[in-house]
Amino acid sequence: MPGRLQHRPTSHLERLRAAEILVGDVDAALAELGPVTVLARGLGSYIALLAAAARPELVRGAVLADGPGLV
Repeated sequence: MPGRLQHRPTSHLERLRAAEILVGDVDAALAELGPVTVLARGLGSYIALLAAAARPELVRGAVLADGPGLV
């Protein structure tokens, strides 16, 4: 499938591209679902923050569990 991750990202640029792809997936879901509260864990917490920043009108809130840099 075009644009999908085919392997584990290793370089910084690959990780940024992977995050961009995942946020795009969330953006597509938000377009279908409308405003939501997101529950996320691990990498998903980072993606949820990016999605909330990109689409504040569609992300009412985010519950972040065990995210990168969270204690």
